Amino acid sequence: MSGKVFIANDTEWLRRGLEMPSVAFGDSMLPFLKPLSEIRIRPVPLDQIKRGDLVAFRLQGHLCVHRALKLIRRPEGMAWLTKGDNRFRYDPLLGPQEIVGVVVRVGSSDLTTRPRRLANHAAALLSYYPLAVSLRIISWLPRGKRLATRWAASFQPFLLLNRILSRWSGDKALAQRFHSRSCGVELRNYREEDADALVELWNCCLPTEPTDPARFIAKIRRSPWFSPEGCFLAFRGSRMAGFVFSSERLYPDEKPYPSRKGFVECLGVDPGERRKGIGSLLLSRAVGYLRSRGCHNFQTGRFRIPSRDGDAGVLLGPPLSFFGRHGFEIMSISQEFSGIPDQWDRAISERWRVRLREHGMVVRTAEPGDLPRFKNAIRQWGHPNRSGYPQALLLAVHEDRVVGYCHAPLLEEIRSYDQIDWVWAATSAEGFGYIHGLYVDRAYRRFGLGAALVALACDNLFDRGCREVRGWAVSWGIQARYLRWNATPVHSVVTMSRSIWRKE
Repeated sequence: MSGKVFIANDTEWLRRGLEMPSVAFGDSMLPFLKPLSEIRIRPVPLDQIKRGDLVAFRLQGHLCVHRALKLIRRPEGMAWLTKGDNRFRYDPLLGPQEIVGVVVRVGSSDLTTRPRRLANHAAALLSYYPLAVSLRIISWLPRGKRLATRWAASFQPFLLLNRILSRWSGDKALAQRFHSRSCGVELRNYREEDADALVELWNCCLPTEPTDPARFIAKIRRSPWFSPEGCFLAFRGSRMAGFVFSSERLYPDEKPYPSRKGFVECLGVDPGERRKGIGSLLLSRAVGYLRSRGCHNFQTGRFRIPSRDGDAGVLLGPPLSFFGRHGFEIMSISQEFSGIPDQWDRAISERWRVRLREHGMVVRTAEPGDLPRFKNAIRQWGHPNRSGYPQALLLAVHEDRVVGYCHAPLLEEIRSYDQIDWVWAATSAEGFGYIHGLYVDRAYRRFGLGAALVALACDNLFDRGCREVRGWAVSWGIQARYLRWNATPVHSVVTMSRSIWRKE
């Protein structure tokens, strides 16, 4: 499925009027803008955008890049019509509120030169007029408009070109799998006698998140989400060379209807066996298993990568490159912060409590009588049930109503089946606490309940013997608050996803 080109970065640079470096994910602009392309975005007013420019605009909390096709005059102002070269449909009209800039450089190519502008202008004409003329002709038909529209949308010039290129790349992927098999690599499902060898390979592939056999069996093997059919191991001869964990999860309380999701929990390849197609073979087998179970949306576990100095973005490390080549797009980027007891001010939580009492609100540790009300609240918010952690659950209450919560467990308490990543659940590190879940009802967000919950969570974790507390922040406001509280930024934390709704 052709996905939009999402940009792995924040718009703070653009708000300051600076060019923003970033990385593109997705395939909606193929073949001109490939996944993992390094780009630079420059803030440009709406009236300075030309036909054919690659426009960056906001979409579902991310930045998306598509080609500008036509300037539309409407009563409420000017707007641009955009479309991805590899997309069937046009995007909604974009006004000055949605457009944040224009791509001026892709890799080492400068898009502001005259030859590049002419090429982009020609690409815009090819992307716009065949579909526009076809739709105009179809509107005159007395019947069969829906079928004719689908036919016209399927035979756009760039879509046909990308089908030829995708068939060629599919042949390359098939050859790569054959090469892996011909070199003596075999895949099979997990068996109980593989636990020790798997833990040894885990520690070799993930040296910063080590585990041990006892914790692996307790945290992962005994998880209700674990299935031997979804765990694939790669062997070269009798030696284990790689592994991948995949799971399907059904959340009956997440929405009014059950939600089924597929997760690629963890993937690792022996450092001496990398760049030989083993990781791609494992990932394709895991995605195939999830698709056979009825999952169409696949999500990776969170993985840490280094941040770029002075930037909210991330460096293009091996995990991003690997999953990006296989069609995964960035779902979320957050900054991980670390706090220690010696740098924590105990008076912060008390100041917030006094401020909230003036409005008739209180933040406290969950009590047994609060759990029914908490379950009703998270069912309305569409969140997973975390009532299994009463000692790690903090609630914000107003007039006997739960209006917010913070989930802050110790690492030893984390279970891999409560939407905690399997890698972090199995990590054999003691004395760590995590601020994992935080939510405040929209009607109560102006009172500082989120800050009060986080401050109380830090107090509780340090009182329970934590030597380090870690939390994640997405927005610049929350990151600034962590910095004011003497927390230290550690890593960027990335989650990626991919959707497949048709046969590939």
